[in-house]
Amino acid sequence: MEYKSPDQIRETSRWKKLSEYIRRKYPLCFNPFNDHGLKPADDVHHILPLKTHPKLAYEKSNLVSLCRQCHAKVERLTKTGQSTEFLFDTQNDMGGGKSQKTTEPS
Repeated sequence: MEYKSPDQIRETSRWKKLSEYIRRKYPLCFNPFNDHGLKPADDVHHILPLKTHPKLAYEKSNLVSLCRQCHAKVERLTKTGQSTEFLFDTQNDMGGGKSQKTTEPS
């Protein structure tokens, strides 16, 4: 089934179940700005945005658990047209947590 908007995707039961699963499996914020200690995750973020990559909506390797504070910061950057994918690269100095890409089998 094809969805026209990120909001429609977020309303599906498939997304709600996947989001809950990701938060259970990765209960701590990824901490992409490395500006806080261990903190529970509240949200699941699409590393490559739904708006530009809707086909990756349910791809686990494109998802990361974030606290609301970090999620809001990342979304603000995205809305200004800035790329944020580098924040979730475990090879750089940013991002205090582990990526699902490194812990989730393909």
